[in-house]
Amino acid sequence: MNMKRFINDGLIPQCLEVMNMNLKLNLWTTDYKPFRGLYTAQMPLIVAERRTPMSVAKVMRRRVEVLDELKNAPRDLREEYKKVIQHWWYATISTGDGAVRHRDGSLTIVLDAPYLWGINPDTNLVDGNVSFDDADYRRLAGDKFSAKQVERYFNKPLLNIAQTKKHPGWLALARGDEDLLARFVDAAFSHTDKPDDENQMMPILTSLSTPALYSVSGVFKPMAPGMMAYGRAWDMGGIARSSSRSPLYADGRAELNFDDHSLLVGIAQLVQLERGEGGQYATYGRVGIDCKV
Repeated sequence: MNMKRFINDGLIPQCLEVMNMNLKLNLWTTDYKPFRGLYTAQMPLIVAERRTPMSVAKVMRRRVEVLDELKNAPRDLREEYKKVIQHWWYATISTGDGAVRHRDGSLTIVLDAPYLWGINPDTNLVDGNVSFDDADYRRLAGDKFSAKQVERYFNKPLLNIAQTKKHPGWLALARGDEDLLARFVDAAFSHTDKPDDENQMMPILTSLSTPALYSVSGVFKPMAPGMMAYGRAWDMGGIARSSSRSPLYADGRAELNFDDHSLLVGIAQLVQLERGEGGQYATYGRVGIDCKV
């Protein structure tokens, strides 16, 4: 479905206040369940229900899917499908994918990050960050970007369609699935009137960092001597309520105890099994958790 038509037809009202609504992410099931509140408080609830926290790639896929589902929806259910689409595309969703900044300025994108899946209100955070010493940092698996690559690719002005589809950060968050990223980008960009070369959205943002410093709400603070790196979560932005042109984005800047209105989404195991994704769920471990299949 063309997103521009979706908005122009009034199916996504620009004044929609997603934060204040009872989110409708499903029609008949609780396959996708919203968890609203502090990140550190909501993640254990997802774990307790043996659900999988939404990843960036899964948000991409679900946003494309709900548009496709409307095409085949029975006429008497179309209004209900429209509500589901509104909520998936407008809400900013905090994911279980991690953004880890090293003291040398580099970035690691950690998919299904154990340090996030195992977080809870008792986790010892440093200014809202998960702190890593050298040994813990070396155990992290993920796509690594040098300080120079971070400067080149991240925290830049808005990207056009071609730039977004080829962006190494977006590709990493899409788990290397070029087709998924392309379908998501096409759907996201289709709601503007500008030509492709002028149509700019979807920045990918990470916390400001310089050697041995990190930012807290935009203020730089020195890292403690034993703090080798710090970890946060990637948020997937929704269409801003003030403008149909406002960018969707991936954002790894917010501290984990910053927003008591964070929205996480837990996926039922059955959905994972039907997709052949193993029915992942989480159990608590030492620093983070062990993901069982």
